[in-house]
Amino acid sequence: IADMSSTGAMKKYSFEGEFTEDALMEFEEKFFKGQLTQTLKSEEPSEEDLEAPVKVVKGKSFSKIVMENG
Repeated sequence: IADMSSTGAMKKYSFEGEFTEDALMEFEEKFFKGQLTQTLKSEEPSEEDLEAPVKVVKGKSFSKIVMENG
């Protein structure tokens, strides 16, 4: 499922498991209740990303390093 946020960014949510009617209904319920975790295609952050003079920011570390850094 893809969802456009109020900022215009598209959020994606992956369905995992067997495609049954009950499983799809549960997934849809969780989507509308805001209980799903967003799927983000990104490399996993590592400690080495921040050790060099040039910092490496990845999708999963962007918010913490850039937006939440005073």
